[in-house]
Amino acid sequence: MNSIGIVHAGREDYYNKLGKEDYYTSEIDPRGSFHGRGAARLRIENTKIQQQDERLKHLFQGKSPDGTTTLRQGAYQSRDYTIWTYTNPDTQKVQTFRSEKYIPEALKDKVTETKKTYRSVVGYDNVMSAPKDVSVLWSQAPNNALREQLHRMHIRAVNDAIAYLDQHACYTRAGHNGTTHEKAEGVFAVFHHTTSRELDPQLHSHILMLNIGFNEQGEARALDGKKILEQRYAAGMVYQNALRRQLEQELGVNTYNRPFEKGKGITFGIEGISTDLSRAMSTRAQQIEARITPQMSGAEVRAEALKSRKPKDLQVNTAQLFAKWQQQGNDYGFRWAKVVNRQHRQEKVDIQKLHRSIATSLQCKQKDRPLRESHLFNAVLGASKGRLSTEQAQQLVDTYKTQYLRPVTVNTLVKERAADNQPTRYEVDAQETCYQLNAEGKKLVEYKSLQEKLWSGAKTVITWHQQQRRKVRQQEYLKKKADHRQFNRRMTMLYATGSITRRQYLQFTQGKGLPQSEFSITVYQAFGLISKKQADYLRQKPHYAAQRQQRLLAWELRTNRISVEELESRKITGLTPAQVKEVIAKVTEQKSSSASRGYERQRERER
Repeated sequence: MNSIGIVHAGREDYYNKLGKEDYYTSEIDPRGSFHGRGAARLRIENTKIQQQDERLKHLFQGKSPDGTTTLRQGAYQSRDYTIWTYTNPDTQKVQTFRSEKYIPEALKDKVTETKKTYRSVVGYDNVMSAPKDVSVLWSQAPNNALREQLHRMHIRAVNDAIAYLDQHACYTRAGHNGTTHEKAEGVFAVFHHTTSRELDPQLHSHILMLNIGFNEQGEARALDGKKILEQRYAAGMVYQNALRRQLEQELGVNTYNRPFEKGKGITFGIEGISTDLSRAMSTRAQQIEARITPQMSGAEVRAEALKSRKPKDLQVNTAQLFAKWQQQGNDYGFRWAKVVNRQHRQEKVDIQKLHRSIATSLQCKQKDRPLRESHLFNAVLGASKGRLSTEQAQQLVDTYKTQYLRPVTVNTLVKERAADNQPTRYEVDAQETCYQLNAEGKKLVEYKSLQEKLWSGAKTVITWHQQQRRKVRQQEYLKKKADHRQFNRRMTMLYATGSITRRQYLQFTQGKGLPQSEFSITVYQAFGLISKKQADYLRQKPHYAAQRQQRLLAWELRTNRISVEELESRKITGLTPAQVKEVIAKVTEQKSSSASRGYERQRERER
């Protein structure tokens, strides 16, 4: 998952403070470091970033790391300017004018003058956050070695996202009006963190793209922010896919797709981690949810989130923090062994189903609009569910474009300010190659194999049959219930009129006073006091009751609600000691066989 923030001049002090070793938990969070092909060109790649690092300050200002050379002009600017706004009292529509000469004569005495400050962009902060279940799993690791292993998985996934951004999001603009895009080498300052401001576990990393890109000639220019924003979702999917793949292959966890609300993307969860535990460790998310409403825009939501942020607590003991998290996990029933080493075999990739899933995703996304390559890449990663690496996904993208997509050219238009009483004109700013599903691609959306068609038909028949049986059982139940009510009303009337005694009334309606022993049942049946059906029921009644009680005891033993010692020392009404021992022996045998099967599976995986 990737959220992005634009850093303007004068707002970079937060990142100058990030490069310190003691951030929340000093034993875990390393200092920041420089990455990217641009950092390699500047000879600072993989070097550590200290707090208030002069190299980072110089790069924010568009200078070389040592501050002796200006890499690009105008990199760090701020200037004041004036705008004029007019609000139509009838429609409440707001018109904005950036120069007095464009204000109509009729509105000159009705506009409002506002002073604003322009600040140049010095960087783009991509925040890669692990899904909450991954952070919970990290916090519940039973030892430091496993905890460090999970943290390294997160860092490797972040490095994959950095490589993707460096290759696909770093562009500079050249030519007349900047209509030509050139690939560039980016400079990244990366900071890895493990906790939220509320001291909940939250693996996340700041990938700060400095607004400096080196083209093929080695010239430093500003990055094209539009390209960065276009690729932010794809970079987040690269990170998420790499992390999910490592978790499944190295720890053997089972993951599942978890869509966001309103179809805004997809993330993943981990089987065995309850939603209650994840929510209990998401204090910050709960605070934000309490402050926002569905009517708020994205900007208003971000503003509310910033308002509710409290200062960082830098005086936290790591051992106490982990002890608190582990206690939370115990309170919610978390068990490490039930989460890891659960996957017996890696699920194979069915190329045909994968192609169809991608086509379906693109069809939902397209809606008669052209798709960029980043949209296709997102669909491939989402459909693969972590089974493909980033390189394999990119190869599939190239194959998919040739087989199931057709290229279309899209013009990016810019509005040219019109003179008075003249219509607004639009000019082509740039051309971009996008894609749409071709005829073969559209067939994939609706395609079903013969096996799937047969199974779909069989499933329809089975579902219909189950519904009919359910209706019959429901009718039988309602009829039986109605007959029972009618019988009780008849017995009540007979008892009220004196036709039967109280003993007979209780016997007929509640079964009280009926014979219990085999001899009594036989005598009652011989004298015609009870029917054969009633006699058979009374003979089997104790057996059924004992069986039910045995099942309940076995369930309590299996779920560790009662120990064997407690069960042996307790006197169970309705069960003989032999029957209790039978339950204990059966449950013990089931547990041992289950453990043996698990051991055999583990040995098989090791082989």
